[in-house]
Amino acid sequence: MLRVTFIYEGKGRMSSAARWFERLNPYALERAREAVRPIVRKMMIQLHEPAGPVVYPIRWASAKQRRAYFATNGFGRGIPSVRTNRLVNTWTDEMRIQGGELRVTVQNNVPYRAFVTGDDQQPFHERTGWYDDAQVTTFYGSQMADATRAEWRTMWEER
Repeated sequence: MLRVTFIYEGKGRMSSAARWFERLNPYALERAREAVRPIVRKMMIQLHEPAGPVVYPIRWASAKQRRAYFATNGFGRGIPSVRTNRLVNTWTDEMRIQGGELRVTVQNNVPYRAFVTGDDQQPFHERTGWYDDAQVTTFYGSQMADATRAEWRTMWEER
């Protein structure tokens, strides 16, 4: 399971504007949510994108892995394994304002996700074109932080 949560706090992050943001915190967080919404949409589109067809020959991480795959009938999925798109279709996102914070949570509970797009991504999945989910979430997380700062800067200038 992967759960990535980005948290944006409205209080005390801009020293000269701290009291102003504290007073308008719900409004500031709502503006931040609207600023990051299109970025979250782009991230989810990318996370829902399946890889291309399998590239042969399969590049196994080790001979042991290859033997285990065939000994377990494709880790229980059959040989050849048929892509169901369950991995890409189970990404979820949630944006909520709670306790003075904007929380943007992206998660995927598919048990094999770590081996396809996660920290334990196997060479043949990378070769097929599967993304690295940490790179995707880090890239868009940085964009969300930039959009939030820009929105709050705009709010400060509009006051």
